[in-house]
Amino acid sequence: MRKKPSIKTLTALMLMGFSGYASSSPVEGVIGIGYDFGGDTLVTAVYANGDSQDIKSHEGLSLYGGADMYFGGSFKARGTVGYKFTTTSASNGEVSFSRVPFDLVIFNNLGRHSFGIGGTYHTAVELECVIPGSCNGTASFDDSFGLVFQYEYAFDFGNNTQVVLGAKYTNIEYTVKATGATVDSGGAGVTLGFLF
Repeated sequence: MRKKPSIKTLTALMLMGFSGYASSSPVEGVIGIGYDFGGDTLVTAVYANGDSQDIKSHEGLSLYGGADMYFGGSFKARGTVGYKFTTTSASNGEVSFSRVPFDLVIFNNLGRHSFGIGGTYHTAVELECVIPGSCNGTASFDDSFGLVFQYEYAFDFGNNTQVVLGAKYTNIEYTVKATGATVDSGGAGVTLGFLF
């Protein structure tokens, strides 16, 4: 069975690849926020007042940061690390789902439009559910690779800063460590970023 690369190895390779471009190409910082929709339902939280909410495997708020490195004319590589989570709580319990995505996307810039394709690696994928009579515990998932397709439109913000609005589609699958069951965790999302 082939051994999966560690986070340290992936991070080192990403940084080595970027350092090769950095010596001859402009580098920009990037920070952003996003929200994703879709994926399979992991758990349905039912509260004491009768309300319920589905926790889906792709859904969640993302915060991320990293760098854009330009090469080959209109092309650039973006590497980011983020934290993605969704949570719901009430007087009788709480459910949360979190993961840490590492993205590496190659963009082609056409004026203010950018089209990207790349890979994503999700680690620290964990579902925690504490609702008496419904669930009480934590489920962990294996680290997973996936594909990313992304579009962005840029606005000038002044002082060499741009605001980018984007749409993103991720194709990825999670595997429950304890059972080996797989979960379709792909879906679409929207992003708001700052390039500086």
